[in-house]
Amino acid sequence: MPSVSGFPHDSSKEKSFKWSKTPLKILHLGDFFFDSKRKSPSQFQTSGKINNGLIRNGHQLIPFPYREIGRRGLGKYFSKIKSFQTEKFLREFIDSACPDILLLANGVEISAPTLQEMRLKHKNLKVAQWSGDALFEGKSAQRLKAHYPFCEATFVSTSSSVTKEFLGLKKAIYFLPNPVDSSVETVRNFKYPVLSKDIFLSCGHPKDKREICGQAWEMDHFLYFLLENLPENIGFSLAGLGGKSYASGHEYAKIIQAAGIGLNLSRKGNERLYSSDRMSHIVGNGLLCAQERESGFDEIFLEEEMLFFSSKEELIEKLTYFVQHPKKRQKTAQRGWEKYYSLFNESALADYMVRAILGILRPEEHSWHLLP
Repeated sequence: MPSVSGFPHDSSKEKSFKWSKTPLKILHLGDFFFDSKRKSPSQFQTSGKINNGLIRNGHQLIPFPYREIGRRGLGKYFSKIKSFQTEKFLREFIDSACPDILLLANGVEISAPTLQEMRLKHKNLKVAQWSGDALFEGKSAQRLKAHYPFCEATFVSTSSSVTKEFLGLKKAIYFLPNPVDSSVETVRNFKYPVLSKDIFLSCGHPKDKREICGQAWEMDHFLYFLLENLPENIGFSLAGLGGKSYASGHEYAKIIQAAGIGLNLSRKGNERLYSSDRMSHIVGNGLLCAQERESGFDEIFLEEEMLFFSSKEELIEKLTYFVQHPKKRQKTAQRGWEKYYSLFNESALADYMVRAILGILRPEEHSWHLLP
């Protein structure tokens, strides 16, 4: 276990992960960078970044947009009828294509009997699943548990030790960091001493609940706390709270790219190594990421690479300091960006997943996977 002084710098950003063996044919079920639902945040989807990494590493990646296939001619929303249609197309396609790996993305609803049937029929097919959802709420854990018996590997963004305890499972569970991709996160805000706004903060709804420094907050209430305690001249770039609408697509990108600091508030700030994918948007675009220390990310990043806080008072103090000292903000944000890209870029993550699925991942490869 690395110490709280931070994980050592890795050269993965510059390293080539080009697959040296016969390229694999990988069928990936997910939403990717397109979703016909108007307000979907699909342009920043982790599934799309994983696809990019697999392709850049030399594999044949076949995207299977299961929700869109299920919606064909049957309306906007997913249902059991659409699930039946999707599974029919999936079975037929696998019979035709004979992929090496079937990868199930976040939230995919494929029945256990269908997975069992495909495994029995295609003896060499390897199945894996991943989830970027918070496993301490919602149906994500139940879906993972239903698919688990048929999977060579399960990847989760909630610490795998917590997941094993929560699901009662003991093997083949791997930590999944939120990846960055320089073709998706395209700006480098650490280059600019002056930006139009100081702090980026977003959520789905102003009444969304977050546990911050051990206290439950509605997001609008937490914003009011910040406004009351920070200097009046500090400007916020907001989405989904403070009277601002929820944002997606290019609108969301403009909002996050307007600020120098990104406040990353996940549902539980003290859930070890859990973060929404907003963390990758913040760091990937060169903002200084403000992250609760109790999340455990200080095991990977130094204090000189992120803005860590353990109390509301420390957060106010550090936000004020970095806004008033833009050169310090730039330097800290760049260091965080460099390490995040070195460890968690899309090609590194894709290589890590493939090696884990095939059972050839060595401890010295992507050593951060040993953290949980």
